[in-house]
Amino acid sequence: MRSTGGGPSGGPVALVSGDEELAAGFLAAAAAAGVEVQQVHRAEELRPVWVSAPQVYLGLDVAELVQAAGLRGRPGVGLLARRGSPALSRWSAALDACVIELPDVDGVLMSRLAASAGSSGGELVVLVGAAGGVGVSTSALAVGRALAEQEFRVVVVDLDPLGGGLDLTAGAEQLPGWRWPELAAASGQVGDLGGHLPQVEGLDLLAMPRREGAVPGPAAVASVLASARRWYDVCLVDGASGEGAEAAEALAAASRCWLLVRAELQGLAAGARRCDRLRAAGHRVELVVVAAPAAGVGRQAVEQAVGAPVVAVVPEDRRLRGGVARGERALASGSRRWRRAVRRLAAEVLA
Repeated sequence: MRSTGGGPSGGPVALVSGDEELAAGFLAAAAAAGVEVQQVHRAEELRPVWVSAPQVYLGLDVAELVQAAGLRGRPGVGLLARRGSPALSRWSAALDACVIELPDVDGVLMSRLAASAGSSGGELVVLVGAAGGVGVSTSALAVGRALAEQEFRVVVVDLDPLGGGLDLTAGAEQLPGWRWPELAAASGQVGDLGGHLPQVEGLDLLAMPRREGAVPGPAAVASVLASARRWYDVCLVDGASGEGAEAAEALAAASRCWLLVRAELQGLAAGARRCDRLRAAGHRVELVVVAAPAAGVGRQAVEQAVGAPVVAVVPEDRRLRGGVARGERALASGSRRWRRAVRRLAAEVLA
């Protein structure tokens, strides 16, 4: 499997700070998580690790220096500071970095380090919709099913807090097992979730609550996705629109980011805007094109309009949409043509 998604994977994380107290706290956490660290002491050493390290941690003491270096935005940046430090929010926004206050009583740092420790495991694909109704949830479930049929161990993770629950879309709402409320407080190392989650047609599901119930924060998302990479062959994430801190954690951990775009004028315009936002955050984007039978828009035209490569074209299926609206399982509602396209898309995960 190749890694062409969010950011670099593998290798030591980078620590850039001259603050001995911050550095000592960070190094202790990294040692506990079993994560190797490369410390950067000089400005000329910064640029190479900024590109290559899976995660970069900056002390608040070097924030101004890093901004002045004019480095391109990238995912997986953490800003380390003591609790209550002034100007923390300003530098976090300027560097597009996750704030980590030490001591790490909230478990944010340990969760992110756990994600780094698990980054060399299974494939993690985040699916994002250029606009609502493009089929992110059904695509994630269908690709997961196609992979499960090949005896891969697969989990589909729901990060759409307003989607009504992925288990409902899968027809698994009555099945026993954990949903996000049971894992919303997770931090640090999380064990194998297999056997704890609802399973439908060979794949495990981690769904958002439909109404009441705690939703996960960034630390929980980082921990759970690290577990998913460690214990599953493939983790597919329903990233909804790709907005919010939780989706940002998933994208930072992803090996691939697929943007679903409808092949019509408004859909391509929405895709271009969403692609620009994802790229500005440092993510490498690949397109999954949802095409109506008479769309008449070729792959090359889509790539030029949106600005990213197309990995697959999936036909828009009215039968599928109608079946889901009637409460039928998305996995069983699609046409043969749609299912063939999904199998080709599943093969892309393994390419």
